[in-house]
Amino acid sequence: MQNENAYTLIEVTVALVIIGISITAVTGALSSAKSLSARADHAVEAIRVLKNIVNNPGLMVEIAEEKSFEGNLESETGWICRAESVPLVVNSSDMLLTGSEEDTDGEEIEVEGMLSVTICVVNLQESAGKEYCIHRWVREP
Repeated sequence: MQNENAYTLIEVTVALVIIGISITAVTGALSSAKSLSARADHAVEAIRVLKNIVNNPGLMVEIAEEKSFEGNLESETGWICRAESVPLVVNSSDMLLTGSEEDTDGEEIEVEGMLSVTICVVNLQESAGKEYCIHRWVREP
C-alpha cells in the first residue's frame, strides 16, 4: 500500500531547484546593493573633501593666485587634489542682456574680477582611483 500524502523524488528535486534559484537571485541582489553602497560612500566622502577645500579660504586664495594647485592635502589623509583657475568667460547667448536689443551671436565675454575654478580629488586608498570634480566661480583675490 502506497502513502498518497508523500512527495516523490521528482517533486522534492524541483522544490530544491526552485529554492536554489531563489537564493542565487537574492544573493546577487545583495551583492549589487553592497557594491552600489560602497560607490555611494566613496562619492559622499569625495563631496565632503571637496566641500572642505571650497570652504578653506587659504587654499582657495592659493588656487586663485597660483592659477593651479596639485598635491596632497594636509587636512585630508589619502587624498590628492588638482585644481586650476582661469578667467571666467561666458557666452553672451547664455545671458540675459539688459538694455541691449541687439543679437550678439554667442560672443564670448570675459567677466572681469571673476575666476572659473575646477577642483578635482582622488582617493589614493580607492582601488579604482576615480576622480571627483567640482566647478565653481569665485572672485579674484
